[in-house]
Amino acid sequence: MKKLKEMRKLKKMTLKNVGILIGVKPNTICQYENNVRKPDYITLQKLAKIFDCKIDDLID
Repeated sequence: MKKLKEMRKLKKMTLKNVGILIGVKPNTICQYENNVRKPDYITLQKLAKIFDCKIDDLID
C-alpha cells in the first residue's frame, strides 16, 4: 500500500497520527505501507475516510 504512505505524507501525518485515528499502533501502519500486513475491510474504510478517498485509491 505505497499509496497509503504517499497520502499520509501529503497530509503531513505521522504513523502515530494515523494509528491513533484508526486505533492501531504506528508499527501496524508501517507494516501496511510496506506490504508486510494487509488491513481488513473495516480498517480500509477508516483509512479512506481519513484521507478522503475511495478504498481503491489506497490499494496498489
